Amino acid sequence: MFLDRWQREAGVDPAKTGRHPAYVFGLSFVLVLIAAYLLARILGPAPALGDAVGTGLIVGVGCVATSYGVNHLFAGRSVTLWAIDAGYHAVKFALFGVILGLWH
Repeated sequence: MFLDRWQREAGVDPAKTGRHPAYVFGLSFVLVLIAAYLLARILGPAPALGDAVGTGLIVGVGCVATSYGVNHLFAGRSVTLWAIDAGYHAVKFALFGVILGLWH
């Protein structure tokens, strides 16, 4: 959804990354599965939906987004790039919470 803006802010030229899209998407999928599994381990069996979503937001915003904030500050990256990166992970972990809360 924010691909063009993210590429511009990050200074990424997809033609020059040297990585095949199948490699990028494939490895990204594996990493996302690992993150979802670890959140499931944190939540434990049969979490309530609200607790699962809340914990997902705490992890996404409280751990991941703040860590990205520190990295972006030291790298001199824009607030816009941080908002895209952090927002993606906050939403991702909240969705993990929804799925895990409804699944159990």
